[in-house]
Amino acid sequence: MAAKKNITVSKKISGDQDGDACISGSVLTNHATRLYEMTLISDDKIRYHLVDLLGHLLRQGLINPMETVPYLLALQGDVKCPQTRSLALKLIVSEGEKRPDMLRKLCQKTMCVHFFDNPASDQKLHCLNAS
Repeated sequence: MAAKKNITVSKKISGDQDGDACISGSVLTNHATRLYEMTLISDDKIRYHLVDLLGHLLRQGLINPMETVPYLLALQGDVKCPQTRSLALKLIVSEGEKRPDMLRKLCQKTMCVHFFDNPASDQKLHCLNAS
């Protein structure tokens, strides 16, 4: 509750009135799944600029944070390019400030899926159903 008091109205709606949210943003939104796939590309520069692009699309509200945050979390393991990792972390923190409950649920679900990766495990089903 205390975290919600620190969020200003301008931060909640930031990006909604950007002039950049135009036809190019619409085209990128239609190809969001391909952008997410590109986070696995081995070229450091492409990954960095892709995370930057995802940040712009998130800020403008053109892509769904529920779909984007898991890829940003995965990029926290990028040991080759610390700049990409820190930019992804900055975006995660920004989304966490706006939607703390969403971030907690995504982290919980991600941890459950990866921790109980054994398909025969009954605990995996319990963990996913609990959230």
